[in-house]
Amino acid sequence: MLADNPEKLIGEKYIELYDVEKACHFIIKENSEIIACAGGFIKSDIPYCFMKTPFYGFIGDVYTTPANRNKGYATLLTKHVINWLSSKGITEIRLLASLQARKMYADMGFLGTDEMLLVL
Repeated sequence: MLADNPEKLIGEKYIELYDVEKACHFIIKENSEIIACAGGFIKSDIPYCFMKTPFYGFIGDVYTTPANRNKGYATLLTKHVINWLSSKGITEIRLLASLQARKMYADMGFLGTDEMLLVL
């Protein structure tokens, strides 16, 4: 389903978002290897683009290497993303959580929603 040369296209899109301050990533490195990351994105899709506050925050790209899980890294980095989004005027943050991550996000105050998915 990915376009030809997805690494190049994805990299270019991230750089574009960084340049206009609509994306930010926080990472933890061990030696020269990234062992955990979390990203924040400022989104303005429908219907938000028609509202008085035409944007919202989205948290994504949250990952910790298997050997470094359960050390609090995802929580720490997610809190940094929340602070960054808040500093940009964001008042609502959304994310898609795996079953394993739901408790972590609930403990941080995120509420479950009724979102559903149909794969065609």
